[in-house]
This record gives sequence, C-alpha cells and structure tokens, in this order.
Amino acid sequence: MKAPARMLAVCVAGAPFVCAPVANAADVPTGSTNDDVAAAPLGFNQGGTSGSASPHNFFTYGADAGIGYSDNITETSTNKRSDEMLSIGLQLAGLEQDARFQGAVLGQLEHLNYLQSTYGPEVIGNLGGYASYAVVPDYVHWVAQDSFGQGLIDPFVSQAPGNLENINTFTTGPTFTIPVGALTLLSVSARYSRVYYQVSPLDSNDYGGALSLTRLLSARSRISVNVQDERYEYTYATNPSYDQREAFVRYDMQGARTHIAADLGYGQFHGPQGVDSGGALGRLSISRTVAEGSVVSLAAGRELSNSSNFLTQYQSTSGIGLQVTPGQQSATPFTNEYESLGWSFVRRRTTLTANLSHYLQVFDGRPDLDQSATNADARLSRLVYPGWTAGLFADYSKQSFASFRQLLPFQRQTGNYTQEHAGVYVRWQPARKLGVTFEYDHYHRNSDQALYTFSENRLWVRLYYGSATPNGPLGSGDQSPAMSVINTDRFSIPAPAH
Repeated sequence: MKAPARMLAVCVAGAPFVCAPVANAADVPTGSTNDDVAAAPLGFNQGGTSGSASPHNFFTYGADAGIGYSDNITETSTNKRSDEMLSIGLQLAGLEQDARFQGAVLGQLEHLNYLQSTYGPEVIGNLGGYASYAVVPDYVHWVAQDSFGQGLIDPFVSQAPGNLENINTFTTGPTFTIPVGALTLLSVSARYSRVYYQVSPLDSNDYGGALSLTRLLSARSRISVNVQDERYEYTYATNPSYDQREAFVRYDMQGARTHIAADLGYGQFHGPQGVDSGGALGRLSISRTVAEGSVVSLAAGRELSNSSNFLTQYQSTSGIGLQVTPGQQSATPFTNEYESLGWSFVRRRTTLTANLSHYLQVFDGRPDLDQSATNADARLSRLVYPGWTAGLFADYSKQSFASFRQLLPFQRQTGNYTQEHAGVYVRWQPARKLGVTFEYDHYHRNSDQALYTFSENRLWVRLYYGSATPNGPLGSGDQSPAMSVINTDRFSIPAPAH
C-alpha cells in the first residue's frame, strides 16, 4: 500500500543507516517547500524508501545434499588426515514488507558428518533474521532480531571443525513513537537480548533502552539526537557485568542514487576491574548506485562493542555464508575502529562482488587483548550457457594479536597468521529447481605457530533443489535490501521500501 500523497520519511529510534517511514518522499510534488510538507500528518504509513534502490518483496530457498573430500581435514602441517564428508545444506533469503509487518531473513547453514570420525557431526554457517510488527500502527512496534554464527574457541589455532563454537544473539522489545509537531518525532525503545555461546563462558542477558528525537530537514534528509543505555549481565560470575552508554547526533540523507548516514557523539563503558572508560564515537556509511546493477559502498567508524556484537557487524561486511568470525572471544568490551569498502555488480547473467575491510579492537586497560583483522574477498559467477553457470571466488584474511603464549621461561609464541582461500565451481541446472554443483577449494595458511601453517584441498559434489537462479539458491538479485533490514540497530525500526 502506498502512503498518502505529500508525506515524508523520517528516522526513528536511532536507526543507523535506515529510516522508519512517515511517508513516501517520492509522493511530494516537485517544487514543494517545507511549508507544503509541514501540513502533512505524521505517522508510520508504509510507503517510504530506504537504500538506493526500491526492492520488492521476495523469498528464495535452497536445499542440497553433497559428498566431499579433504586431503588435510585437521588443517595442520604434520600428522595430516584425509576424510570424506556428507553434507546437508539449507539456504534462505527473503524480504517481506506491508502495512504492518517488516521481515527479512538471510541464511546459509550446513550440517556435516565426517565419515572417518575425525570429528563429530556439526552445523556451520550463518543466519540473520529481523521482524517488526506494528501493534498500533504509527505508534507502537514490536521488534525481534536474531544473529547466528560461529567463532573460534582458540584464536591461535586454525579454523578446523574441532575449533568452532556456535554463537547466537536474540533481541526483542517495543518501540513507542510520539509525534511532536509537524516534522518532529520522539521515540522510546526498550530491548532485551539473550547471548548464547556453545563453549566459551560468555552467555549473557542484556537490557537496554533508547530515546531519540528526530527532525525532518527536507524531503530527503533528517537529523536526530539519540541517547542509549545498555546493561550487559554475564551469566558466569567470573565475568564482570558492565554498562554501555552512548549519546550522539545522527544525520541521514537519502537521494535517488546516494545514501549517506553519519553519527557523531560520545560513548562510555562503566563497570568494575578497569571497565571504566569513554571516548568519541563516529560512524559513516555511504552507498552509491553508479550504474544499473552496480553499487559502491563505504563505511568507517569508531564505536563501543563486544565480541557478540562484532559477529553481527562481521556478517554485514562479509555477507551471510559459511565463513567463521575471526578473533578472540572475550567478556571485556572494546573500542572497535573499522573501515570497509564494497562493490557489487548484479545483472541477469553475471554477478561480481568485491569487499575489503579492516578492524582494530582496542581493549582499554587490557592491551594484551588488542587484536586486528583485515579481510578481502571477490566473487564472480556467469551464466555461460543455458543451464550452465561457472564461478570463481577468492578471499584473504590477516589476523594480528597482542597476546602471546609463554612456552618456556624465555620463549614466547604469538598466533598471528594470514590465510588465502580460492576456488572454482560449475553448476548444471537441468530443471528450473534442480541442479548439480561441482566445486574445488584450496586453502593455504601461514602462521607464527608452525603446526598451523598448512595447505588443504577440498572437492565437493552437491545435488540441490530450490529457487535456483544463475546466481545461486539465494536469489538472482542484490541481497543488500534484506541485509540492511537484518542489520538494523537493535533500537531502531527500518524503513519499508516498495
């Protein structure tokens, strides 16, 4: 349903790079002034726009069964073991927006069985979901979010199956919105989060609230003042709980082809045992549609974070796939400084993506925990002949740690490493929803720990069924509209777009 004419979109509850709609800016007649706009009523009529494109609702799915072989499943330089694997995979991608409901899901999960029992069965992959329902249209929304992925139990060791643990964060709560004048909104949000770690003693129950005052500057720009307060309560008494507070000003501009969002403010940690520090925070996000199907994005910032929140951020820059979130998991919060650059080109027969990102985590009072990660990846797929698709992919990662291990009284060992991964696949699709994929992967890692400097080769054959397209079961179009909804700030309501 389109919004009434001459209504506008405004941000609520401190949404980082998306806006909650009060109306459709496109419905404002050319040449309208702010005085014309001021006469329009405020509310959350579902018709605003977010991002540089106008996505439609969609849902795609895929399921596969495969058999694979690895010549070094333990990912070590000595005592190598080969193994065969059986896999069952699931892929989901969807976006649904109507007058009262917004929902998005992106997921790629795989269940693995190792036929020579090198490791026990496991589930790998990532899944992100978001849902918002207008309990009272325009005024009360209820939100639920979930983020699932894997981290490393021992960050110095390779990403072999026995070194992975599941991490899940579920968040829910209401947002209340009150119109204050013709162009101003006051939003109050409350959230509860449950964080689960499969192995590490980092489970927590988190509580928070936010207050946001938003002012519409024009048909396509707005500014807001935001205050957030969160309490992180760890389940295990060995990990001290702490508070995190932020106050910042947010500017958001949505053009026909360009979206800019910027935050500037102050953040503070408060808790026992050295968890008591503060500093400036800033976030910048720019996306630009440079041509049909071609989008460039840039992000940079300095913000307060922790290990579970970093998993969600890493998914947003690396995409939803089978990747593992790098780095050491810790109960100590940190300042996260990051930069990322991405490009996607999506057409009917060709998809090409490239991403580059860097993260620096600085632990105030615990410099021994400081760490950094650099990642780069590229993906190319091409429909080379009706029913046949070929693809290439490559990624690079570098991890550096301030911490080390004391092997002998005068001998220390760090876990710094670089890792390259590249591969090729061919997909044959004899029917609209049925296909076979042949894939080859090569891994190489250089580590300060000689045991985990290794090479590995894997071969896969998979039979899949689902909403397959030349670009795979996750859909033929750009998935960023769904990703932007899933990665909405936990205190925010994203804007629907039609």
